[in-house]
Amino acid sequence: MADFLKFSGAILLIGASSWLGFFEARILTERCRILQAWLRILEILGTEISYQARMLPEVFRKVALLADEPVFVNVFTYLASRLDYGTGFTVAELWEELLAKQSRVLHHNDLLILGELGNYLGTTDRQDQLEKLQLCQARLTQNLESAKDKRDRQVGIYRYLGFAAGSIIVLWLL
Repeated sequence: MADFLKFSGAILLIGASSWLGFFEARILTERCRILQAWLRILEILGTEISYQARMLPEVFRKVALLADEPVFVNVFTYLASRLDYGTGFTVAELWEELLAKQSRVLHHNDLLILGELGNYLGTTDRQDQLEKLQLCQARLTQNLESAKDKRDRQVGIYRYLGFAAGSIIVLWLL
């Protein structure tokens, strides 16, 4: 019976540490996916601002319709409704609220780039907003390439490290 408990405990420990390794690897992959979604959203924003010349709530509704990620659909619909009804919040405040929900996956640098954009949306002329969107896209593209490199290098490492750490702990405890 004691051997069965040791074996079960060892399997649980290795499984839990392996799960942690896979979880860390998934965060790297998810960051790349979210950055790609943001780049798509910035394209939509740029198109709507430059060609359609719509008001910002309408632009956010259009983004919600065209966004590929369900999270962004809900968030941009919420932003549009908050701006429509004149709740007294500025676009920058609502944009910061949006970014706060993204903070678990995106790095600080990603959030700073997107945060700077929020200060210009709806407060400057169309040309200035388009320039800021292009700058934001260029910087996020660089971050995406860096994130892909990091993901490609470290996903396997995190997975194996989780398994190895669990195995070492089990061997140490025996």
